[in-house]
Amino acid sequence: MSQPLANASVTSPLTVTGMVAAFEAQFEAELLDGAQNQLASVHGMSQQGQQLSPFTVTLNFSVTAPTPGCLRIYQYSPADGSMTKVVQVPLVLMP
Repeated sequence: MSQPLANASVTSPLTVTGMVAAFEAQFEAELLDGAQNQLASVHGMSQQGQQLSPFTVTLNFSVTAPTPGCLRIYQYSPADGSMTKVVQVPLVLMP
């Protein structure tokens, strides 16, 4: 993932960019707070499937104070539906 960098302070809307090799070019992005509550979620598509290609997604969230958070990017396994290729980036969510 290119942006955001680990431990960055971020505001909404959060634009996430990077490269992913996703099955059928599909992946999921979600933003969690420190208690693992989901604050935002979006289904993403990369430019091409099965090979490393660029992506951009935007997540909208709302917090009232600086909040520890985590951005998680992953794919669902076509075999069993489990989360695979999970990447997590710690962040500080800002109002």
